[in-house]
Amino acid sequence: LLRRLVPGDAFQRCGNQLLPLTRRDNGEHARVHSLEADLRLSLGAHVSLFAWVSWAHGTVKLDADDSSPLGRVPPLQGLAGVRYESRGRYFAELAVRWALRQDRLAPLDRSDARICADAAAGCQGPSGYALVRLRGGLKLFEGLRLSVAVSNAANEPYRSFGSGIDGAGLDVRTALELAL
Repeated sequence: LLRRLVPGDAFQRCGNQLLPLTRRDNGEHARVHSLEADLRLSLGAHVSLFAWVSWAHGTVKLDADDSSPLGRVPPLQGLAGVRYESRGRYFAELAVRWALRQDRLAPLDRSDARICADAAAGCQGPSGYALVRLRGGLKLFEGLRLSVAVSNAANEPYRSFGSGIDGAGLDVRTALELAL
């Protein structure tokens, strides 16, 4: 499936904005290759490493001689961290969630405000990001645990690929977990 601009100066009204009219066409065929991996590695009785990574690459064949990147394919992204746990009494965790810049864009991705906020300036793709997350917890009683998490600790602006909504800034959460 492929979105194309309608030839000429065709626009549609969306609230107070005029947006270019697009139509959906079927390409001759599309191909997506992807890979996901998840790792947990114990470094002894108390310390462990964890990570995941996700990659995708899509191409749509428009006709016999022409192909294009498939639209809305996310960039290489993942998470990596380290966790310390003291025999079930308490834990502490440091992790980084990240995504690289996605510069392999379909032609209409470049005019999509969710992907290229300033398409008129010649979008090179949305920026990547790295977000720090700190978590810790303490077992208060048997079956009762208190935990605190701080995400996006540096309060960095970011947006997940293809989302029209900016990601949360500094985020602090507490939880009281009861196991029955």
